[in-house]
Amino acid sequence: MAKYIVFSDSHGKNDRMYDIIRKNQDQIDGLFHLGDVGDAAEELSLMVKGPVYLVRGNCDTYSSLRTENVFRLHGHKIAMTHGHNQHVERGVDVLKYWALQNEADVVLYLSLIHISEPTRHLRI
Repeated sequence: MAKYIVFSDSHGKNDRMYDIIRKNQDQIDGLFHLGDVGDAAEELSLMVKGPVYLVRGNCDTYSSLRTENVFRLHGHKIAMTHGHNQHVERGVDVLKYWALQNEADVVLYLSLIHISEPTRHLRI
């Protein structure tokens, strides 16, 4: 089974994120960053041996990253987003509709409530 590490909202405070990657480098097959990646995009791509999937968050104002990414991975259709365009701070109805439109069976997003469980995945 493949192992991916998921981050979000690093906001340029990358030391802890980089430490986690270094400590687990031999155990992870790839990485997802769900936005507000700051200046870390290039470094993440260099640190991780496998694929690195990134999306732009609401604070990545000048980033050229896409706000959403939908792709196939290990037999699943993955839809990833920061969530601000789907207004997940008000609930997941818009997110569910977006995921269904994209025929995704796995959704990765940030809840935007920034408490205890900031990163969730929603099975459609």
